[in-house]
Amino acid sequence: MATASITDKDEIVSQKLSNCQPCCIEGKQSPAAKYCRDCEELLCSACLDVHGKLKATRNHQIVDKSLDATVLENVKEAREVTEYCSEHTTEVIKYECVSHETLICENCFVKDHCSCNVTVITEVSKEFIEGQGIKIFQEKLESLSQESNKIKGQSAENRKVLETYCQEALQDIDQYCDEVNEYLAKRKEYLISNVAEHKEINQNNLIGIELDCSAIQHDIDVFKDKCKVEESKHNQVYINVVRAKPQLNDLQKRLADTAQQNKVDRIHFQRDDTIQTVLTSTQAFGRIGCNLGKYFKMF
Repeated sequence: MATASITDKDEIVSQKLSNCQPCCIEGKQSPAAKYCRDCEELLCSACLDVHGKLKATRNHQIVDKSLDATVLENVKEAREVTEYCSEHTTEVIKYECVSHETLICENCFVKDHCSCNVTVITEVSKEFIEGQGIKIFQEKLESLSQESNKIKGQSAENRKVLETYCQEALQDIDQYCDEVNEYLAKRKEYLISNVAEHKEINQNNLIGIELDCSAIQHDIDVFKDKCKVEESKHNQVYINVVRAKPQLNDLQKRLADTAQQNKVDRIHFQRDDTIQTVLTSTQAFGRIGCNLGKYFKMF
């Protein structure tokens, strides 16, 4: 809601001290007839009539209008230090509702705070300023200011510490990665050499099988030559076959043995279950820990 500016209030004070103050707030110029010492306001006849009917103001002390220095000074001082109510923008704040811890005008008092613990600002403010109230409040503000500056300074130092912590954590991560990579490189080298070893064993076995087959084939070719049927050599062929039969059985056995050896080992990589768990984990490689740091209580 819009509130009256300081300039507006100064104009009311300077130009209309002899007029009814409630009317001045409403933009009217009504000559004041009486002065309320409780409200510290000049009142016209109409406002005085309403003033006497309200429960909150009917027992106020009303005196004849006087333009002596005392009354004018009280009126001017009251006008300079007051603010307008945020709810009733044409009414000045005059009371403090202690029950609800809020500042109110006369309309607020009549409407919502009649049964509350209400104090008059012009009365309590003097005691507050001249007594220990303002001093205690200022000391508390100063204490809070010092505490705020202290925490701010500590926060700046903590930012430096935080940077150090982060750098150390990053260095540890790099070092750990290097260690893990070095280990993995060694394991990879071993596994590659292991594959080569198994390959060589199987390869030598296959080469041996091929040599055996070549030798058996040579013996078979020899028997083939001896068993060729030619004219006038039937007897000799028969004799050669009879002699070859035992050797033929031996060739069959050699081929059977060679056939059994004609195989190769399946060389394949088996993943380690532990490493496999690491690969599927979000924390197995490591995690970032945060220890509870210091905190500062303001009050």
